[in-house]
Amino acid sequence: MEDRKSAEYLALRDEVQRNLAAQKEWSIFTITITVTILGFAINAEDGYSAELCLLPFIILVTAATKMRNYKSSISKIVAYMMVRHESPDGFFWETCLNKYRAKQSKFVSIIGVLETQEFFLTGLLCMLLSIHYSAGQCELFGINKIVIYFLACILLLYIILVTQNYWNMEPTEVEDEYEKWKSIIGEGNDQKSK
Repeated sequence: MEDRKSAEYLALRDEVQRNLAAQKEWSIFTITITVTILGFAINAEDGYSAELCLLPFIILVTAATKMRNYKSSISKIVAYMMVRHESPDGFFWETCLNKYRAKQSKFVSIIGVLETQEFFLTGLLCMLLSIHYSAGQCELFGINKIVIYFLACILLLYIILVTQNYWNMEPTEVEDEYEKWKSIIGEGNDQKSK
């Protein structure tokens, strides 16, 4: 029984590591694609620079949503590990780490903001470059530009909402998931004893 429990714990730790690696890959992919598109936009000579600068929003919204799902999955796994596998005389890493993060989360650094708001900041850069090129082409106030910039603002707002509390294993999210798992596992134990 103990071997199965250890194997499950290690498999869950491995899943957390895979999610962390996938986050890094998505981040690098998204920034690379965005920079490539902006490079084409800056060098475009046919008047489409402003529109090309907004094209990265497609990948930014997708990536922000995907990253949020990875982070949520990590919190669920960590909370499950805390409920199912941790005790003061055994594994206790996740519980201690969550307490540590709760104390440290009060100190938001500029690097932390840059790490967690990369998609918002990238989208803002794309929008500002688009406005710059539209102003240079004297096309800033056409109805289609106003609609496009309004939609870009909505997408930026969506990215902000999706990426708020974006930290991996954010303490309050882990605590919420912990309580859910605790009630689920408790219900399962009650049914087994009947």
